[in-house]
Amino acid sequence: RPEFEGDAFLQAAVSLELVARYPECDEGELTHLRSCLVKNLHLSRLLTRRFGAALAREFVRDASEAHRRAIESFVAGVDTTSGLSMLEVLTLTREAAAADAAPPPASAPRHDRRGHDYRKPLGDQYEAIVGLVLTALHGDVDRTWAVFRRDFFPPEAEAAEAADAAEARAEVRREVRRQQQQQREQAAKAEVCLQRLFLPPAA
Repeated sequence: RPEFEGDAFLQAAVSLELVARYPECDEGELTHLRSCLVKNLHLSRLLTRRFGAALAREFVRDASEAHRRAIESFVAGVDTTSGLSMLEVLTLTREAAAADAAPPPASAPRHDRRGHDYRKPLGDQYEAIVGLVLTALHGDVDRTWAVFRRDFFPPEAEAAEAADAAEARAEVRREVRRQQQQQREQAAKAEVCLQRLFLPPAA
């Protein structure tokens, strides 16, 4: 239940924050930005940054050996020294998508035999923590968001962007559009493959 509540809260809070920060973005662009910020892989990154690598590992200490190896590999790659700007989040999202499309190393598979992402539980734990804080604060959404806003929009990243806010926002939009175009191209290729598989050959 806390995970469900945390997920629902983050969807709403991040949406409102993005609308305020990027008024020039259209609905599709805002949806893409929100998706990058609240997807489990990014939440796993935020959990590691906020609580440290050692504590992040504790959340999955009872997992299988393959699961632990995947978590170890992921946690080791998280930069905990500084906050991420929106553009950096988009860049990491693009790089992660490209990495997932490539075969993982045999020593650290990213998914189990059913296709479940080994890294997902870290993101689930972050959502659960948000839900527990929301409950502890008796549903006060403003106070809850004040606790977690810095994770998603760190002050040091905001300060860097503020030097040229217009150009930073423009670059974010350009990156969103690049990723949306890539997704459309991938969807078109998938549709062609499906048609070849299921449509009868021309007479």
